[in-house]
Amino acid sequence: MKVIIVAKDPQFSALFPNFYWTKNREEAVMAFIGRQWDLVIADFEMFGVIRELKEKKGDFYVVFLTHTCDIFYYRKALEVGDFCYQFNELDKFWLRFHYLERKIWKIRGKIFRYGDMVYNLQQRKLFKNGEEIKLTRGEYAILETLIKHRDTFLSKEKIMEETDTDSPASIKVIISKLRKLGFKIVNRTRIGYKLIEKEETND
Repeated sequence: MKVIIVAKDPQFSALFPNFYWTKNREEAVMAFIGRQWDLVIADFEMFGVIRELKEKKGDFYVVFLTHTCDIFYYRKALEVGDFCYQFNELDKFWLRFHYLERKIWKIRGKIFRYGDMVYNLQQRKLFKNGEEIKLTRGEYAILETLIKHRDTFLSKEKIMEETDTDSPASIKVIISKLRKLGFKIVNRTRIGYKLIEKEETND
């Protein structure tokens, strides 16, 4: 799921260090040029920007996170968004976040195209220039996890949790092989790995 933060409140940076963060209209509009986001997390200071993006792009969920979300703000949120939570309701926010993640993954996650490669997640088959490339069970699992969380840094612990990979060393070896195949995977010390998107479409 591709997530972007559209908010002025610096608290968002601490809460979501791994997500792309835009702090004003210009940054937000630029971030949407040539890219499709699945979820926007926003504060009400950027309400007008969200309305503008919705009118132009439209196909994404919006969750407002704010210090106050009474009936007035909730109604306002629903004008352009889908949900509204207060900072003291982060447990509810994360439940909603993971629900949307599963929903979006189910809808959009069958076929993943990446440059000259195509990965069928249902059949667990990877093709490069039309030729099938065989991967091990562990390689399939890590590739799928990186695809699922693309454009988001994943710690080694998170990868191990989602894939049952037995050690950080195994992750390093598998990441190296995936890079050789053509997947651009970056590593940030003490933060984790991230699959950088190329121009691709999902069916």
